[in-house]
Parts: sequence; structure tokens; C-alpha cells
Amino acid sequence: AIEATTPTTEQDSPTTMLGSDVHVLGCTSLQFEELASTRLGEVQLVIWGQELEEQRQLMGLAREEGAARMELAHEEVAERRRSLQALQRLEGQQGLQRKGCQREEEVERQLLEQQEDTGYKGILKLTRYERRRAAAPVTTHEAAAAATPYTSSDWTGASRDTALSIPRSQENTRRSVGDSLRYSIQESLRRSAQSDTWGIATSSMALEEDEQMQRLQLLYQEEEDCAKLEAWLVQDAYLTKLRVDRAQEEAAYPKLSLAYMATCKLSANRLAIQEAEADFSLSVEQALEGELWRLAVGERALQADDIDWVLGQMHDDPETMREALTLLGRWSANKDHAAAIVAQGGVPEVVRAMRLCPSDADVQLAACVALRECANPRTNPVIEREGAIFFLLHALRAFGSNRGLVMTAIQVLSSLAATSIGYR
Repeated sequence: AIEATTPTTEQDSPTTMLGSDVHVLGCTSLQFEELASTRLGEVQLVIWGQELEEQRQLMGLAREEGAARMELAHEEVAERRRSLQALQRLEGQQGLQRKGCQREEEVERQLLEQQEDTGYKGILKLTRYERRRAAAPVTTHEAAAAATPYTSSDWTGASRDTALSIPRSQENTRRSVGDSLRYSIQESLRRSAQSDTWGIATSSMALEEDEQMQRLQLLYQEEEDCAKLEAWLVQDAYLTKLRVDRAQEEAAYPKLSLAYMATCKLSANRLAIQEAEADFSLSVEQALEGELWRLAVGERALQADDIDWVLGQMHDDPETMREALTLLGRWSANKDHAAAIVAQGGVPEVVRAMRLCPSDADVQLAACVALRECANPRTNPVIEREGAIFFLLHALRAFGSNRGLVMTAIQVLSSLAATSIGYR
């Protein structure tokens, strides 16, 4: 039996073994060396041969896999090349089609231009002919001749009657004058007939031009009407949106807005509204609606009476407190307003709201915002004296998950710590 063990002495560890120490049970050292040099060596060689064969097989598989991948890569490249060639052919065909369409459009445009030029030339010719005809009207003699045309028998009879009294030379002269007069009359008749034809054609073309001008004027009028309608719709949509936004803004503070309406009617600053109230009660109510919001957004200057009124509305109702604190926070963004709020006792009211509503996150947040806006080196002693630090710490403990409240409270505490070393 052969067993893998750890040798204890130098005699038990053979020097001819490869890989690990082997101990043969029931054999002497000499017998073990003979066995190791014969049987185990052959076994080791066989194992090495098998491992070498496996390595060769793995190398062959790796080569085959590499060849397959290379073939797939070549096929992919060939496919991409074919698709690229197809796209290039398609682009070439599209380019030829575009060029053909452009040539056809150019030919059509040239034909239209030629037709328009021909029409304009005809109109100009007619216009010139009419001007010449109007500049050289037909004489009374030509009109009479056109009314009673002469014949050759009349001219011959007249010549026979006057042959005895007129010499031969005068007779020839009269005949030539008569022939020229007859030719001029016939030419004038022919021209008058042609002028009638051209006049009819000119009048028809003038009517067509008038109709085209009328159609163009109608089109221009329709475009102007559409533009005006579009502008009116845009303006109406803007005004509608403005009214909706104003209604939403005014609805943000419903209770204080209604209460403030009654207060504004008794204020000396509302004289213009009070004068018009007798005749326009509805317009007065609409003007007073949302007065607080107009103050909050800065449409009207803030006054001391406004601050006193808002501070007087901070009762035990959490919703009213929240609205009043929100207004104070908005007004305190202005440094002058913040100083006025602190001077009129706004800080004690804010701290009182935090004390009365310890479980209302909205009230606590609005109060923290108001304190943050009022906090500065001059007003911080007032904030510290009213005990705001205790309620700020309470808000941090109670509403630690409200990120906005936490950030605002930390800002107030940082401002207080920066100006008062004793409170650190």
C-alpha cells in the first residue's frame, strides 16, 4: 500500500521522488528506491503525457475558436461594406432624381417666364397702338368719306363734266389726288376695323387683369384678417392666463384677503376706492380682492399699517398663522422691511406662533423662514432675547426629516452664533 505522508527523518524522505513525499508500507529503503525508480516514474511520465496531450487539445480548440472569430469578423466587415455600397448607390440614385427634378423645374420656370414675357409684350403693343390712335384721331373729311365711299364711276363722271373747263394737266393732277384720297380712306377704314378688334382684345385682357387684382386684394385682406385674429387670440389667451394666475395667487391667502378687504375700506390710504364705492361696488370688491397678495409680490409699497394689521391677525388658528408668517417672510426679504417688522414687535409674534403650534411643520417652517430673513447683527439680540433658540432646537428635533426646515433653522442658528459668542 502506498500512502502520502509527511517524512519525519531524512532516511524516510526519498530523493528520487517528483512532486511529493511518499512512504511505502512494509518496504525497506532499497526496495522503495527501486520501486520509485521503476513504477512510480512510469506513472509520472504517463501523467505528464496525458497533461501534455490535454494542453495540445486545448491549444487546438483555442486556434479553432480564434479562426472562427476571425471568419465572423471578416463576414461582418464584408456585410458592412455591402451595406455601405448599397447606401452609396441609393444616395447616387436619389441625387440623380433630385437633379432631374431640378432640371424639370428650371425648364418649367423658363417656359413660364417666356409666356409671361410674351403676354407683357402683347399688352405693351396694344397700349402703344391705343396711344397712337388716341393721339391722331380721324378727321371729319375721313369720317364723311367713310360714311359715303366714292366709286370709280363718280370720279370718271366728274372728270368728263369738267374736261372742257379744266386743262389736261389739271385733270391729271385731280385724278392723282383723287386716287390718293381714295387710298387713304380705304386705309383708314382698314385701320379702324383692326383697331376695333384690338380694342376688344385689350378690353378683355384689362378685365382679366382687374379680376386678378381684385383676387389679390381679397387674398391680402384675408391674410390681414387672419393675422389680426391670431393676434387677438394670442392676446385673449394671455389675458385669460393672467386672470387665472391672479385668481390662483389670490386664492393662496383666502382668509387674510377677505379680512383685509374689510380693513382696507376703513383705511385712509383707500380714499380713491372709497369714493368710487358708491357707484361701483362690484369693481371696488374686485379691486380689494387679493390686496395682501399684491403687497407680497411688491406691486404696492409696504406701510407700517400693513405690518400692524398682519401681526394682529396672528391668533390661535394654525392656517392664519401660516399665512401671516409667509407674508412676513416675503416682506422680510427687504432689509428695510425686516427692520420695520422687528421694530413693530414681529419677532415675539413669530416666536409665539412657534410655541402655540409645535406640531405643525408648515407653521414651524414659515416661522424659521421669517426669522432667517430678519436675522442680522442688529436684530439678532432681539431674537435671542425672545427665546427663539429653544424653539429652533425643538423644530430640529421634531422635524429632522424635513430638509427645508432643517436647513433654514441651521442658517438662523449660524447667524445667531456668528454675532453672539456667549450663546455658542
